[in-house]
Amino acid sequence: MTNETTTRGAMAALAVIVLMAGISIGQVSLSSAGEASGATVRPAPEGFSLQGDPKLGRRIYKQYCQKCHGKKGDGNGLMARNLDPKPRDFTNKEDMGKRSDWEIYLGIKEGGSAVGLSDEMAPWGDTLTDDEIRAVAVYIRQFAK
Repeated sequence: MTNETTTRGAMAALAVIVLMAGISIGQVSLSSAGEASGATVRPAPEGFSLQGDPKLGRRIYKQYCQKCHGKKGDGNGLMARNLDPKPRDFTNKEDMGKRSDWEIYLGIKEGGSAVGLSDEMAPWGDTLTDDEIRAVAVYIRQFAK
């Protein structure tokens, strides 16, 4: 057996152990289910506030978000059945109350992994402008009211 074969085998075994036990990447601890536990999100820039046009947010949500998060924001969109973990339920007041405006904004802009959630939530920062992301975040907030 060559050193290269031994090294590959050891790396594969280590990968399996790490995935089964849960993995800590930087400041975010992910479980094998892809959910964060005790994730630390980088702080919001000084002066950050979530302001946006909810009407614009609604239009963008219908175009890009509704497929997964559902018309009612409950995580039961047409694509949800194919996703694991399931999309976030924006109607869950307890869960949404724990999320800062910055986390919602950053999750849309940079994707779920930026806020310690599933990487199934794609980043939209290359598709949407900053104003559009803010508008969507404002619109999403209204589901939990």
